[in-house]
Amino acid sequence: MDDLLEEFIAETRETLEGISGEIVAWEADPTDRTRLDAILHFVHTVKGSCGFLDLPRLARLSHAAEDVLAASVTTNAFPILRSSTRYSGSPIGSPRSSMRSMPAHR
Repeated sequence: MDDLLEEFIAETRETLEGISGEIVAWEADPTDRTRLDAILHFVHTVKGSCGFLDLPRLARLSHAAEDVLAASVTTNAFPILRSSTRYSGSPIGSPRSSMRSMPAHR
């Protein structure tokens, strides 16, 4: 399982860097559904992986990001999304125990 976790961390960090740029570009053109779909796909994939790897803290963050993205059609979600990408870079490299310390989103 540790190999899977290490691979998840590496892939998520790499993809997160690209998605951060997509969020900035999407802010410039909020009607761009292709960018929104790419961002949603990333967040959904992370959330699913967190369930498989038993990482409820990051799963909760991913679920909240999905909620914000879903609401973004009618609200200005960009400040929240930017802060979630900054925050999510931190726990990804943290010890597994700290990622499990927060209860999963229900």
